[in-house]
Formats: sequence, C-alpha cells, structure tokens
Amino acid sequence: MNHETILLYRNTFERERMLSRLAGYPQLRLHPYHLEPTSAGNESKKCICYCPDLPSAVQMKRRLQSKSLLIFCPKTMKMMCSLLEDQNTMVLSLTCSELLLEMMLGKFLSSKHSRDEVDEHPTVLTKRENQVLVLMVSGQDTRQIASALGIKMSTVIAHKKHLFLKSGVHTTSQLIVWALFSLYH
Repeated sequence: MNHETILLYRNTFERERMLSRLAGYPQLRLHPYHLEPTSAGNESKKCICYCPDLPSAVQMKRRLQSKSLLIFCPKTMKMMCSLLEDQNTMVLSLTCSELLLEMMLGKFLSSKHSRDEVDEHPTVLTKRENQVLVLMVSGQDTRQIASALGIKMSTVIAHKKHLFLKSGVHTTSQLIVWALFSLYH
C-alpha cells in the first residue's frame, strides 16, 4: 500500500538529502513541498521534514500541530528534539540505522490521526510563573531570576516547582522545551 506523504524542505540540499534517505521505501509516496514562511501544506496528509536544530523543530511542530509529523534531525540533536515527541510527532536521527528507520516508518505510516480524541486543557500559569519561565528560557539561573524580579531565591524555587508540576516534565531542559512550545504557541 502506498502512503501519501508530504516531504517538507527549505532548500534543494534538504530535499535531495531526504529523498535519498527515503528512496528505499516504496510504500512512501513522497510529494516534495517547498516550505515557505507562511505555508503549511495539505492538512490531510502525513508530513516528513528535516530540522537542523531545536528551534526549527519547535517551529515545525507548532506549524503542523494538527498533522502526523516525522522530524529528522542531526544525531547530535536527537535527544533534545525527542522531547517534542507525542501522539502526532516522531523524531529520528537522519543517520539512524536502516532497521530503526524501517521500524519507525512502519509505526509512523500506521499511526491513526488521534489529535481530535485528545482532551487537552491549556496550562494556566500565573503572571509570576510566566516571568520566571521567560527568564529561565533566556538562560538565567535561580539567583539571577530572583535579582531580576526582586524576590527571594526560595520564592523562585517555589515557582519552578509549580512550573514542573503544571507542565508535567521532570528536568530543566524538558521545561525549557515545554516553554518554547507553550509560551510561543
């Protein structure tokens, strides 16, 4: 069975690299689509793209949030980009093994579109939690955040605990990725 899939690319090099990597999979019927700043492609298809870094992966996930998405990334970015995985998004290193690629493509192509079935409640943050989160994203540590907001370090730590509870993540790097996706969504 052929699976209609959009291959999103920013430049010719990306397009050729992705087409070359996926050439051995005849079940994929790829439709290359040049990604322009305002375009999002056909809403009814699965999409495959290459993202060289975390910000571009976050942007791609945000742009294509209602689609099934397979993101290829450099091997060095796999761990960070994999924080974006959910029921609609899968992340693979562009240099992964053929066996892993075949297995993940099978999973990607057989996945059902479950976005409408998910009961999502937006996380509501207080004004101060938002301020702490923005400062964390900008790279400031607890002491710097306390100084910038004119509050005690223990108060910053309490706000961070609330952010971890509300976001459902467990590490600071996961919280930063969650923030990039949530704050700027």
